Amino acid sequence: MDDHTHANRPTQPAGGLEPSMALDPSAFYSLYLGSLALPDDTHRTHASVVTLLSGRLGLRPGEIQHLHEGWIDWDRGELRIPDRDPCACDLCWQTARNAQRAGDGRRLNQIITETMWTSPGGGRTIPFAWSNRLTAALATVCEEEYLDVSVEAIAQLITASAELAKGLDADAIDFRTLRATGASFFADTGFPAHRVAGLIGESPGVAREFTRREGGDAREQLFRLFGASPEEAAPEETYPLLTDPDPFEQEPFDPSTYDADWRHDRAETVAQDDDPLRNPRPVTNPTETSLDTETLGTRRYLDTDSDLVTENNGATTLRQWVHDQEATRRNGTESATAASSSASTTETQTIAAEAAIADPRDQLDGEPLFTAETTVACADLADGTPVACRVFLGPESLLLVHADDEMAPSDAKQITLSSVVGQSVDYVPSKLEDTFDSTVGVAYNEGGGREIAVIGLSGNDRITLANAVFKQILSECPVFVTHPAKRGGRVTDQEPVNGRLTVDNRSLSITTSGQSTSDFSIDLSDIMHMDTARQQVEGEERWSLSIKHLTDNGAVNSKIAARNDRQYKLLRQFAKREYRTRKQRLRELSLSEDEKEVLVALYSASNQMDISMIIDQDAAELQAIIDSLSDAGLARSADQGAELTGLGRVAVNRKIEDVNA
Repeated sequence: MDDHTHANRPTQPAGGLEPSMALDPSAFYSLYLGSLALPDDTHRTHASVVTLLSGRLGLRPGEIQHLHEGWIDWDRGELRIPDRDPCACDLCWQTARNAQRAGDGRRLNQIITETMWTSPGGGRTIPFAWSNRLTAALATVCEEEYLDVSVEAIAQLITASAELAKGLDADAIDFRTLRATGASFFADTGFPAHRVAGLIGESPGVAREFTRREGGDAREQLFRLFGASPEEAAPEETYPLLTDPDPFEQEPFDPSTYDADWRHDRAETVAQDDDPLRNPRPVTNPTETSLDTETLGTRRYLDTDSDLVTENNGATTLRQWVHDQEATRRNGTESATAASSSASTTETQTIAAEAAIADPRDQLDGEPLFTAETTVACADLADGTPVACRVFLGPESLLLVHADDEMAPSDAKQITLSSVVGQSVDYVPSKLEDTFDSTVGVAYNEGGGREIAVIGLSGNDRITLANAVFKQILSECPVFVTHPAKRGGRVTDQEPVNGRLTVDNRSLSITTSGQSTSDFSIDLSDIMHMDTARQQVEGEERWSLSIKHLTDNGAVNSKIAARNDRQYKLLRQFAKREYRTRKQRLRELSLSEDEKEVLVALYSASNQMDISMIIDQDAAELQAIIDSLSDAGLARSADQGAELTGLGRVAVNRKIEDVNA
């Protein structure tokens, strides 16, 4: 189903919709099934609802977030998005504060009640009762009162659904994909451009691009004109997801029960309620809320695999930007220990003074593995203000030291590696974009909450620190490994065995202590494909990494599942970061016809023959081409002169049609 997606589309302007972004009905069907494959019940429910409401009704993320029963006419089967709906959620407080800074002289409460929430697409009415499944999705939101998830968390659910869907490129699917799919659906069903524009809340110009490409009305007219069989255009054949009310396995609702009778009953229940339906979101006092999204901003580059994106607070912020300054420094704490003599008092003061200038590196449990002097923003350091710091990575902790003259212990923040739950290279909160260009964001648990330290690093230092943290956390990590799980595309009978994992900058290594599976390593450059999968291990289902990679005996699939969920997520982050970087390089590659020919020859030779025997090229020219491919990370030296890397094999698979042509 890969050809149903849009992996080869050109980069689109942020926020814009184009027909090339849309998924066709079969791809959308697969995406919905992917949402139903999510293991967590709440995630499964939210993902399926978002997929339906955005991918078929064209709703924006903010509209899904703010949707409540006051927008729905159950009797008529219509969703009525208002022009404005007062709301006091964190996002609306943030928007109100931004309005104040832009010159709005009203008080925050006035802005909230008089302006928020406003739909970017304006008020509009969308019929939904023609589909039981869409009715069920809306009813599910109303049963929860509202969908209590952030935009970033919804994005994470969409990506997770796409990763579990068959034939879809998860990297190519986002909000705009779903909205474009909704617009394409309305256009394909025969609505004219002005009607499509009204349904999705876009300009007629945008809608015309969809109606021009889809042409559903033209198709229907031609069928009628030439007397074609009406079954060829039957909606139940094209859109079974919407027309068939039978529930899927693990679907969070039974669409067959949400029929006209259910809607009428629901309408009567709502009508009997004396209180009008209002936005049910709780009002939050912006001066007391623990989440100050206005001050902190959101992530500039979103990595949905990262634990920096959380379910309930997807705004990737420093959880508390402003902490109360320490009441006193450590050297000033209660030195009056009821000293009985001037000598003991002097001694106490001396000890306090020495503590004030003690080297905080003494807190490390070994020699530093990485050091740097840079700018750091951390909620527990200098009140969260970006400050000059010394950064030390030890065997078991990350130490951030405010680089002042005293270098007092109270000016240091120690983050134990056992508390680290995620890393993101080049994570920059929007509030800090003027301070940092490139960074490493380290997420860690503390005091029952999530904190983030943003460390300004550039060049190789970013990758060096991130890899060093991964290496320390994942060193001797206990895992279950199935190797090979597949060979030559065929499933083997290999059972999962216990092993130990270590990582370095370029590879994953597994030791199995003499069990039925031999020790092995996976060079990151030899990874051809990577996915997540559920696997039965010791009677329970676990998430595992499924990695297709090159070995001396050809391509195999290996599965790795960590015993510890935190370590599994960090392993996934480590491996996927490199894999995605290589995929991006591949998308940006521009190969000559000669280079493509040599790639295919190397693929066909499989390191069994000298490709000079099958390539009609001068020896010097051939070597120059191979050198060029090696520089691009697609080939490397071998016994027969050269062989493909994992990236090279992926390149062949993607380019071979062009070569043949």
